[in-house]
Amino acid sequence: MKMFLCFFVLFILGFDDSSSQGNVNKAIKILTKQVKKLQESNKANFEATNMKIETLKNESQTNVKSLDEKITNQYETKVLKLENLIEQTNLTKMDVNSLFGEITNQTEFLLKAMDYKLGILKVGNAECSQYNILNEADRGISSGDGDNCDSTGLNTSPMWKGASWYRFLPPAGTILSQAAPGEDHCGTWLSGWCNATLPTVPGSTLDIEICFDYSGFQCWIAYDGKVTNCGTYFVYYLDNIRDCTVNLRYCGAN
Repeated sequence: MKMFLCFFVLFILGFDDSSSQGNVNKAIKILTKQVKKLQESNKANFEATNMKIETLKNESQTNVKSLDEKITNQYETKVLKLENLIEQTNLTKMDVNSLFGEITNQTEFLLKAMDYKLGILKVGNAECSQYNILNEADRGISSGDGDNCDSTGLNTSPMWKGASWYRFLPPAGTILSQAAPGEDHCGTWLSGWCNATLPTVPGSTLDIEICFDYSGFQCWIAYDGKVTNCGTYFVYYLDNIRDCTVNLRYCGAN
């Protein structure tokens, strides 16, 4: 456009003096119109540019606001999740502490029991080292009847020493029978068995009931006794049978 105007002016100036003043005026009018159009075009472009700038600014503000709200919402959501996680973690800590305590106790017990088994530690109970032995072959639960009685009076069993601490050893077995063997077993008439659970902690002692099985009655008569866990074996405090007119004997088992 600028080049066109320049050529146009040069063209007008190139007229000789004989040209009429009307042609000059006409050229000036044309130039004026072109300049005005150019100004209007620039103004329109400027206004359009301003509108685009405003639009971009509005869009930018909207996007920034939307992004800010999105970030804020995400932050609040994460904070809420974190608070819930902290609350759950606190509850879990209580459970973990309780569980850890149980596991620790069980682990200590297992390690202690292993030490006893390996002979690293010894149970300090006197009865675990000072006891009598019951190891008669016919004292075992699989044996039939006999005339043996655990008493220092009549029909005394070969290994019986009176009321004392005893340890069962093969071939009689390793423990006092935990089940009713029935009458006429263990080399006697009334077979004695432990009507109680054994202690699980090494060094601990429990009071027990010892029943004698007879004529379908698993606990026809009962004696009090004790049992101590010596780590790898058990020892029993067994009372002397008071009357052996009917033979009673403590029955061994594995």
